[in-house]
Amino acid sequence: MRLSLLVLRFHFLSGRHRCLWFLYGFCLSGINPLLSLKGGWLKSGKSWLRQSLVLFQFSISITLIAATFIVYQQLHYMQRKNLGVTLQQRLVMQGPEVGRDSTFLTRTAGFRNALSQLPFVTAFSSSGNVPGSGFNFSTENVLRTDQSSPDQKTSFAVLICDDQFFKTYGISLASGRSFTKSETEKPWSDVHAFMVNEATAAKLGYSPSAILGKTVLFNGQAVEVVGVVKNYHHLGLKEAIQPIVYWPQQNTTYLTAEISTDHVHEHIQQLKAAYERYFPGNLFSFYFADEHYNRQYQTEQQYSSLFTLASGLSIFIACLGLLGLAAFSAEQRTKEIGIRKVLGASVLQISTLLTRDYIKLVVIALLISIPLVWVTMDRWLEQFAYHISVQWWVFAEAGLLTLLIALGTVSYQSIRAALTNPVRSLKSE
Repeated sequence: MRLSLLVLRFHFLSGRHRCLWFLYGFCLSGINPLLSLKGGWLKSGKSWLRQSLVLFQFSISITLIAATFIVYQQLHYMQRKNLGVTLQQRLVMQGPEVGRDSTFLTRTAGFRNALSQLPFVTAFSSSGNVPGSGFNFSTENVLRTDQSSPDQKTSFAVLICDDQFFKTYGISLASGRSFTKSETEKPWSDVHAFMVNEATAAKLGYSPSAILGKTVLFNGQAVEVVGVVKNYHHLGLKEAIQPIVYWPQQNTTYLTAEISTDHVHEHIQQLKAAYERYFPGNLFSFYFADEHYNRQYQTEQQYSSLFTLASGLSIFIACLGLLGLAAFSAEQRTKEIGIRKVLGASVLQISTLLTRDYIKLVVIALLISIPLVWVTMDRWLEQFAYHISVQWWVFAEAGLLTLLIALGTVSYQSIRAALTNPVRSLKSE
């Protein structure tokens, strides 16, 4: 009777539902009735899906941990690399914008003299720009006088500064001398001496010593190279060192004072008082050169924080999945554990038996993560003109850290299963 009803129901089903009914019956026919009655059908299924999910989670975790290490190393490299310029203890003041009348030069000289009387100020300079803030402008009209192709143009960055700029920022000279005070006080059209950096000398086809005394056409104005500055990172490590031309001029866009580190707040108040006395009507705005310079790495600092948070969250989620998988596996192997203990297996042997599969998962996850991280982070590092290289030990550290966390997660469950009374294990059905 039941068979007739089933056949009749199958006859009235549509084509698509007939296929589903057939598949349903096929799947049910493959179930062991004894396991189904005992409730063991679910336990007998393969755990490849669970292991695949845990493997995926640990692959993501290792990837994020390795990426965090690399971002932190690059950030540490940029902050610790010798830049060729000293930025610590340099307080940069925004130059006055109002009150540039006939007394401005006199008041500027008075401000300089007032700062020289302060015992905590060891150096002072004025410039059109400062390290970390760019240049005054760029020009393509810098030509050697003996150049065979006068129509050929090359680009150079121009920085306007006084005679104390290089001393204040601790910038070394490769050859020649710095500006004199009288050279910085001349009008722009009367300047006949300027300085270049090593990159400019090389671009013009000279060595740092050979270019000294050479006459160079700068925007049609013949000037003599009196000094060559050693290459330093004016813009940071993201960009290559540019060819720079230093033009002597008393430009007060930025005023930089080297001050001592003790009683900084009191020193700033004295600088403010002197500034407001000689430049009334101007806001006293300042910042420290090293903090301003490192602000350009804010994106990398955010990356480091984000990757750290993401890797911690990923590890936590992966460990939850691993803990569930370990509990499920230990429950499936309850009788096996009991039999092994009866046969003399130690707690360490049983714990090793239960944890070695998870070690394999971490190793496989590490092998999956290595090429992914290597390619991705290598491309990320290429945006920096000066950067670290990806090292193999980064992956070893990430894998070892993940392995220790994984073992710590499953060790409790494994030891608990190994310490279970074998009589209770063998009685469970």
